Amino acid sequence: MNLRGAKNMQDDRYIVRYLDQLRTNRKIKIQDFTKGIISRRNYSRLLSEDISLSFDTLFQLIDRLSLQLYDFSGYVRNSMIYDNLVVFEFVDAVLTDQIELAYNEFYPQIKNKEWDVPLTRKHLPIAMVYLEYKMNKMSKTEMMSRVNNIMQLNEMVNSKVLYGDDVILFRLYTEFCNDSAKTLISEFLFDALFTKKITILTSTVEPTRIMMYEVILKSIITKSEISKKDHSKFEKVLQSFIEYHKKAKTELLDFQIFQLVYQYMKKQEIRNDLLMFHYFASFISVGENPLILSQKISIDEQDIDRFIKLLSDDELLESSMYERLCSHDLL
Repeated sequence: MNLRGAKNMQDDRYIVRYLDQLRTNRKIKIQDFTKGIISRRNYSRLLSEDISLSFDTLFQLIDRLSLQLYDFSGYVRNSMIYDNLVVFEFVDAVLTDQIELAYNEFYPQIKNKEWDVPLTRKHLPIAMVYLEYKMNKMSKTEMMSRVNNIMQLNEMVNSKVLYGDDVILFRLYTEFCNDSAKTLISEFLFDALFTKKITILTSTVEPTRIMMYEVILKSIITKSEISKKDHSKFEKVLQSFIEYHKKAKTELLDFQIFQLVYQYMKKQEIRNDLLMFHYFASFISVGENPLILSQKISIDEQDIDRFIKLLSDDELLESSMYERLCSHDLL
């Protein structure tokens, strides 16, 4: 969760709940926790949702817990996910195209309930609408109409701030939007990555950045026509990702991106041993993950032979992906 400027009373409810939860866990008395910051009466009113929480009070209470804002934001996010796990499992299943799992296992648990989880106020209804479309229970025209009523794309891509939650929305939207929308999204995320025009606010830095790479690449590769500008953008994003992934520990997300790269190479008839090696190595590293096992992975047999030969390439033996294979005892 991002403690963003648009914080409202609904968000306050979760923030105050987890603030007090931390206070209780640390066995701090209310009078000691609130002294010099807020009266005990007003703290009780915060807990009962009678008044709103100011940022000044929030920052002081977080400091009283000896926490940084980033750490508290991560705690709130993780606690919220744990307390509403089925919602996040549903959205994640839709995001990763596990449509039958989402529909048969998670959808029955959430469809007739009221959910007010800040992290999924837009993700959940969009995921539900998209699921109904994928299950042939709704036309694409109706789906797009309902999605556009939930998500204001033009407003989002003209913002000076990018929140981690918004990247997930973009990821969902690129599953079904048209080429012009994909261009808007990819250009906005590209600016967020490579310029100072846009501020990125997130409590999950690595996953958010990796998903930004994924959304840009997916937006480009799934367009009906790929322009020269798209090709240049693809190459710059890919190079940045390769440098970033050497230090990031996001194996499953890495595979999803290298899978897009492999598809792009096939589509454009590009031969690049380094990228192909990264794709195969990332696939092998996560090959037993349930998400991967549920997917149909398309690989050319001749590329498998090339990968096996590349395992003896001296230059690739020094790569981080080779180290990953060794660390998983996969060679």
